[in-house]
Amino acid sequence: MGIFLRCKKRKNKFSVYIEVYDHDTGKRDYDYLRIYVSKDYTRPENKRVKKEDKAAWTRANLIFSERQREYILGEYSGTNKKKEGACFSDFYRLAMQEDQTKNNSSYKYALRRLEQFSGEGKRLKFRHITPELLNAWKKSLISDDQLNRNTATMYLERIKIMWRLAIKLKAIQRNPFDDVEIPSLRAPQIEYFTINQLRLMAQAPCDRPQYKALFFLACYTGIGFPEAKRLKWVDVEHGTIRSHREKTKNPISNPLSRTVNEILQKLENDSEYVFTDLPKSGQTVTAYLRNWVKGIEGVPLPRWGFLHKARHTFGTLLAENGESILTIKELLGHKDLKSAQKYIQVTRQIKQNAVEGLEHIDVKL
Repeated sequence: MGIFLRCKKRKNKFSVYIEVYDHDTGKRDYDYLRIYVSKDYTRPENKRVKKEDKAAWTRANLIFSERQREYILGEYSGTNKKKEGACFSDFYRLAMQEDQTKNNSSYKYALRRLEQFSGEGKRLKFRHITPELLNAWKKSLISDDQLNRNTATMYLERIKIMWRLAIKLKAIQRNPFDDVEIPSLRAPQIEYFTINQLRLMAQAPCDRPQYKALFFLACYTGIGFPEAKRLKWVDVEHGTIRSHREKTKNPISNPLSRTVNEILQKLENDSEYVFTDLPKSGQTVTAYLRNWVKGIEGVPLPRWGFLHKARHTFGTLLAENGESILTIKELLGHKDLKSAQKYIQVTRQIKQNAVEGLEHIDVKL
């Protein structure tokens, strides 16, 4: 973003001003607010504002927030440039800051993908976004083998939502999405391991036993990597495993199956934590497990995240065992029933495929 709140020392006080930087021309404009404080609160070490400066610093930040909005809408730049020259990237990021429902990974990744595809990076402007660009981007997303079809649709929808917001705020008038057809969402495709595949993996040698143990715990408890990383032995006492789901913050307290109990007994150590050999990132575990599975005949390589497929396996095994959708929701730590519904749908499809797979015979009556 090309607008900044600054402080400049003037004798015994600091003058607060706004600096505007034009990326195209390299020109800088300054707007002195005639507000003075005793410290430069833009510096990280001066986060705590003194009591006597609070009113002035609050007023400076309110003015800066308004100038930010005006700058992003192309109304505050030190020059009379058209709104078509306003920065879409800046507008998008400010909208995420102001609306927490839009401040999540799906919105962030959607903008990042569009910026990378356009070649403009974080300087992507409204005028750069045309129906031609969006249609080419849509084709690129859909043809990406590493991207789920529904994720591609979601990215397009996220950009469209932000563009509608820009129109509502009168930042722009034209809508390039009028000439772009967004693909409809498909029924969710759940990847999971069958019980026969799990049997093969259980017997396969592995030189990282804690990685293998984590995988099977995910298959039989639904635990994720962040929860496993902080899992302590006191959390698995009295026949249950207790954790907080990182994504939903929901508490989980699940009974331990015989399989899980046997795994935990093999992991017992003198440490406070159950897992003592896990890396900082779950991606490292996923990369190792993918290579491990390549050597196991009869087990297909997951298309998406390995540990996430293990969690899907837990939900699917529960559904195949006839558990209710409410029970699945509670055991997986989902926020609502809708998230658990997909496992019931997968089980119905499994049954349908089983029936359709029966050999056909022509019965004469």
